[in-house]
Amino acid sequence: MKNIILCAALTGMLCVIFSCNDSKNVNQVVKPYEPIELSASQTQQVSADNSFAFDLLKNVNRSESNGNFFISPLSISQALGMTYNGAAGTTKTAMETALRRNGFSSDEINAYYKKLTDGLLGADPSTQLKIANSIWTRKDFPVLQSFYDVNAAYYGAKAQSLDFGQPSSKDIINNWCSQNTNGKVPHVIDDISNDVMMYLINAVYFKGIWKSQFKTSDTFSGSFAAPTGSVPVKYMKQENTFNYFGNDSVQCAELPYGNGAFSMVVVLPASNYSVDQIVDKMNSSTWKNWLGGMHSIKLHVELPKFKLSYKTLLNNSLSQMGMGIAFSNLADFSKIANGGGLAISRVLHNTFVTVDEEGTEAAAVTVVEMGYTSVGPQIASFIVNRPFLFFIKEKSTGTILFAGKILKPVIE
Repeated sequence: MKNIILCAALTGMLCVIFSCNDSKNVNQVVKPYEPIELSASQTQQVSADNSFAFDLLKNVNRSESNGNFFISPLSISQALGMTYNGAAGTTKTAMETALRRNGFSSDEINAYYKKLTDGLLGADPSTQLKIANSIWTRKDFPVLQSFYDVNAAYYGAKAQSLDFGQPSSKDIINNWCSQNTNGKVPHVIDDISNDVMMYLINAVYFKGIWKSQFKTSDTFSGSFAAPTGSVPVKYMKQENTFNYFGNDSVQCAELPYGNGAFSMVVVLPASNYSVDQIVDKMNSSTWKNWLGGMHSIKLHVELPKFKLSYKTLLNNSLSQMGMGIAFSNLADFSKIANGGGLAISRVLHNTFVTVDEEGTEAAAVTVVEMGYTSVGPQIASFIVNRPFLFFIKEKSTGTILFAGKILKPVIE
C-alpha cells in the first residue's frame, strides 16, 4: 500500500487532573471561515511546532520503515507542554530543545498553547474537535500547588487523586481516554507499577466531513502498489476543484472539511521517489513552500479508503530530539514536587484514523508517565495508488494536528 503521513495541532493512590473542551457539533450551521489571529511570537511558535512535527515524523518513520503509522504532533506537544511546566535547569532546556522552543519563555509557551487551543476549537463548528488534558498522581504524592495552577490556567486541567494500588485506577484512566476520544482510543494503560507517581495525558478527537464528499456509488475496487507488491483496495473518486501543488518529487492535494478551516493534505511521492526519501527532506520550510505554492485547479482524485489503529513508545524518538535527560536519573522536575527524584519513565502514544467517502475521523492520546529513578482549466490526475503521506492541518496557522504514513491501506 501507499505510505501516508498525516499531520494535522494533545490519559498506592492516584491524583488526576482532567479537563475537556467542548466538542463542536457537526450538525451546526457552517459559519464562514475566519483565520486564527496570533501575535508575532505565537506565529513563530507555529513554525516551531511544525519543526517539532517533522522532526518527530522522521524519527518515528525510522522505526516504522516497513509499516503504516499515524501520530498527532498536536497531542504529543501539549502533553509535553504540561510536563515542561514541572521541569527546571538543564531538563527544562532539553525539553525546550526537543519541542523546538528555544528562545521562548515559559509564559510565552503556555499562552501560545492556550490561544492555539481556543482558536482551533472555534475554527469550524461543523467539524467536531475535542481537546482534553489530564494529570493523574498517586494519592499522598506531594505535588506543588503552583504546578496544578499553571496547568489549570493554560490547559484547563483539574486535579483528583486515586489509589494506584487498586486495579480500578487504570480502568478509570482508560475510561477517561475513551470518553475523550469518542471510544476510538479505549485502552492505553495496561498496569501501574509501584514507582509511578503521575500521568500527564492529552486526548484529541477530530471528525471532519469533506466539503466535497465522495459518492459511495463511485467507489471501486483497484490495486495499490505497496512495497511488498500489489494489494486490493477500495478507491473513492471524484472530479472537483482543489488546491494542488506539484514538482519533480511530489504531488500534493488539499481536501478541505466543513468551512475550509481544516483540511487533509495528501503528499504523493513521484514514482522515482520513496516515501522515506520524501520524509527525510521534509521540514517546516518545505511544508510552507508546498502550501504557498498551491493553486486551485480541476482535479481528478482517486484516494483509497483506509482505517488504522496505531500505538508507539516515544522515549527513543524524543531522546534523539534532545530531551534524553528527562528520562534519566539526572532529570530535574522539582517544579512538580519538592525533593526531586522524578523522571519521565514512558511517553505512550495511541491513535486511530479512518478515511471514507463522508470524511475523516481521527483520535489520539498521549500519556507522559512520571516515576522515580505524538494549472489551467484542464483536469489533472491525482491517483493515490502507491505509498503516500497525509496531514490534517488548520488553514490560517498551518498547524499540523495529525500526521501519518500508509504503506498498505487497510479497511477493517
